[in-house]
Amino acid sequence: MKEIRFGQHSQLKLDLLSNRGMLVSPDFIIEAIRSPDKLEFKEDNKRIAQKNLSLADAFVFPSLKEGWGLVILEAIAHLVYL
Repeated sequence: MKEIRFGQHSQLKLDLLSNRGMLVSPDFIIEAIRSPDKLEFKEDNKRIAQKNLSLADAFVFPSLKEGWGLVILEAIAHLVYL
């Protein structure tokens, strides 16, 4: 199994969330990557690993470049906080 390492940019995002009271465990992220409930394949061999939103307490939309999209509607449909 390949090693999963968090880069500086990833750590900055985790720190930012933590400073705002949203603790996201690196183990949770690794679990989502290794055992996703849904896996999507995008251009340039990018992969998006997702966990079931109905189990979440909150949904964090980490991108500033994405517009209003399906993931936000999925979060709303599962009644999780955005």
